Amino acid sequence: QGSIRMTGDRVVAEFDDNRALKDVFVKGRPAYFKQTPDGGKEDIEGQALEVEYHASKNQLVLIKEARLNQGERSFEGYRINYDTKRSVMIGRGGPQDDAKDNAGAAKPGGRIKVIIPPKPKPAAAADDDKAARVVSHGCREQLEVANVFANR
Repeated sequence: QGSIRMTGDRVVAEFDDNRALKDVFVKGRPAYFKQTPDGGKEDIEGQALEVEYHASKNQLVLIKEARLNQGERSFEGYRINYDTKRSVMIGRGGPQDDAKDNAGAAKPGGRIKVIIPPKPKPAAAADDDKAARVVSHGCREQLEVANVFANR
């Protein structure tokens, strides 16, 4: 699980009778969270107007203007539940799925935004792509590229 750091304008921490951490509630404009996972994985950083950490459940909850990042991956929404042990995220776009406006009509719940970058291509695949581009330019270049691959 690694270490977890939280900062904000107001922090309330609750402990059990054995002085073990139970819950942490953080409010801010925004409140911040950072987890440095074990095993050399990339840090996970998040922010929201409210952040809750429930130690016994290994659950972090980011509420209102929530954002969670790990490297180039990002997850944004109204509410994000993050399992710090299993690295699983669940998001919600709005405060309530059944919210109504003043006239009683259903309000849209908002959207979740997720960015997952593509995996980098292995070097051989990148060379194959280059060869394919060069081959399409003419016969002479095709022979030169073929000779490069033959001499490997």
